[in-house]
Amino acid sequence: MSMPGLPLRWRWRGPLRAVLLALFYALPWLQWNGRQALLLDLSARRFDLFGWTLWPDDVGVLLGLLAVAAVGLALLTHLAGRLWCGYACPQTLWTAAFDGLARMLARALPAAAARPATQAAWLLLSLWTGLTFVGLFSPIRALLAAAPHADWSGWETFWVLFYAAATWGNAGFLREQVCRSLCPFARLQPLLTDPHTPRM
Repeated sequence: MSMPGLPLRWRWRGPLRAVLLALFYALPWLQWNGRQALLLDLSARRFDLFGWTLWPDDVGVLLGLLAVAAVGLALLTHLAGRLWCGYACPQTLWTAAFDGLARMLARALPAAAARPATQAAWLLLSLWTGLTFVGLFSPIRALLAAAPHADWSGWETFWVLFYAAATWGNAGFLREQVCRSLCPFARLQPLLTDPHTPRM
């Protein structure tokens, strides 16, 4: 379905955000040869990356992958402008998701009920985000199975609640202030662009 009047970049922004969020929430559930496909198991000191297992003595490989990702992000910023910040940054994605939930509930509910329902929906999405993130470091199936019995370790409980609170606070309240005041990449961007870099 076309949306007349919208520039092309705005037409694919929503679907791209939905795909990236779905990818984040699905990633811990993917299986590879009977194991979680992506599991950064710190307690066992092994990183499973789609059938490829990295051990502590493979830290050079991991640092190399991180360096390639950092250089790739810098090159992407130089060639395409604020593509990361405007379309794929987690702060952008979750702020848009929170805004979408707020708009949907404001249309569906009376004004008096919309605000508490919005906060409840934000809280549930934040908790699911915290659980998903911790599921990248602790087996997600065991983590979810232990949730109803409050059988998480102290660290698992702390990190789920920490990332839930960070998501709720950053996307629900701080919003653009995170980009302006807290994000180090936003400070680096002017150094990665020149007059030929597209302005998005």
